[in-house]
Amino acid sequence: MRVLSSCNSGGCSQKEIAEKTGLAVRSVKAALKILKLKGALTERFLINDMRCKLYNYGGKENGNK
Repeated sequence: MRVLSSCNSGGCSQKEIAEKTGLAVRSVKAALKILKLKGALTERFLINDMRCKLYNYGGKENGNK
């Protein structure tokens, strides 16, 4: 969560999170999936590249919708 909260307001990609944490991209993907299911983060697509998703800390638990 600390990594996501340190991202800019636009969010972080899986690659950026992997670089900041030193974890494998596969591990990051698994963790993001769990956090998304729990409503702890939001996910949106990058307009310039619809293959890329950006993640922000804050979901249902934090009052965001």
